[in-house]
Amino acid sequence: MTRNADSVAPRNRGRRGFTLMELLLVVVISLLAMSMAIPLFGQASRSNKLRVSARTIVAAHRYARGMAVLRQADMVLLLDQSDGRVQVVRLQREGDEADATNEVEEATSEARFLLGSREEETVAAPTNSVDAELHRTLPEGVLIAEIDVDPMQRHETAAWVDYMPNGMCDPFEVTVADDKGRRIVVRVNGATGKAEVLDE
Repeated sequence: MTRNADSVAPRNRGRRGFTLMELLLVVVISLLAMSMAIPLFGQASRSNKLRVSARTIVAAHRYARGMAVLRQADMVLLLDQSDGRVQVVRLQREGDEADATNEVEEATSEARFLLGSREEETVAAPTNSVDAELHRTLPEGVLIAEIDVDPMQRHETAAWVDYMPNGMCDPFEVTVADDKGRRIVVRVNGATGKAEVLDE
């Protein structure tokens, strides 16, 4: 028994595909939505980089303060505006249990700083040496715009904050900015150690 075309046709009448106009309309609406959303994503990404930078500075501050109390040792937070570097170092003084002279010989030049003056002709063991324990660089496109610390704790584009074993530190304020001029301020109270992040 064969089926004729009339018996098959009613089953397929309800099925129809999208027309070319409907597909083009969906594509145009999708492109319009994406063209509005992409700038918002870029702005959110830049804002996120600023927040990450502020959190990096706050985390370095808390680490330095915590280690100073835990170890009962002097710690230093180093901030370098030229390359957006944030470092926490432990200050070793002559007479400490650790032998500062041996540590200087074993350290790499990148993670080692010498504090104090040197004469050109004589090379003596440093009175103070520090080890970089935490090293972070701010995200690309974000820079340290301003560092508000005691003028005695600045050298060209770098500044440092001293942390004492009792948990106190020098009060300071750091402003980070992106290439669009957005800024975030990190303000630290030296007596309490409380850090505030403020949007400008």
